[in-house]
Amino acid sequence: MSTPTDTPTDTTTDTRIYLDRSQCDRFSIQGADAYFDEGKVLVAASTLLKSKGGDGYDEDHKSALEPLGSKTVILTRAESDAPGWFSIERVV
Repeated sequence: MSTPTDTPTDTTTDTRIYLDRSQCDRFSIQGADAYFDEGKVLVAASTLLKSKGGDGYDEDHKSALEPLGSKTVILTRAESDAPGWFSIERVV
């Protein structure tokens, strides 16, 4: 069975997801500041969508995350990335 081309697999993709300070604090490892620091965040795509306050995510974010349902998304961030921006490394 082939993997759909729009679903990230084992490599970093160009898909970028923004997490605000509240989301970073909620999903990060204790003691780490995921908003600014390099690291990884593991969270279900559906949980991530529900966690966005205010008006929620924009259509670009929704179109990337909604098809993933409850699958776990591994997000990575390098210190050189703008604060709060992560790449989808893998979906499991």
